[in-house]
Amino acid sequence: MFRFAQGFAKSDRIALVNHLILKRNYTSYLEIGVRNKADMHNKIIATRRVSVDPDPRADADFCMTSNLYFSSQNERFDIIFIDGLHEGEQVRQDLENSLSALNEGGIILLHDLNPPTEFHARKTYEVDGKFPAWNGTSWEGYVWHRKHSPDLSMCVVDTDWGVGIVERGCQKNW
Repeated sequence: MFRFAQGFAKSDRIALVNHLILKRNYTSYLEIGVRNKADMHNKIIATRRVSVDPDPRADADFCMTSNLYFSSQNERFDIIFIDGLHEGEQVRQDLENSLSALNEGGIILLHDLNPPTEFHARKTYEVDGKFPAWNGTSWEGYVWHRKHSPDLSMCVVDTDWGVGIVERGCQKNW
């Protein structure tokens, strides 16, 4: 248990999102790859919550790919959470598109950046007809921006399989 702005909670992506919403007075939230919209609406405390997922079972606000969403919408957000396709190139694109949709002073979080094993970081989700735990190559899109985007401040919190935090600013090398 850790102390967050909203009180004591288990350290995970939801706790981080809500902490940032409260600490920075954010009101608008976009989630890419929602999987379950009802779960997001029950846990995220932002007043404006938008979800994007191409799977109709997710019941997302926008049932489409993130690329199509960003090319057809122009709403801006305070905080954006990327947990979509889990492929490095798509995560790179989602991060670029999210930067364009981010309000001044906003922040982007990305999930699945610390795969616990090489197996978790495999390129394909399906293995022998089954779908075991998978982080994919999400980390590759993050690393690309870490290398090529000097105008971003980026770090990864070692919780919930790695939650990246990205905002505009200079990278600090500790």
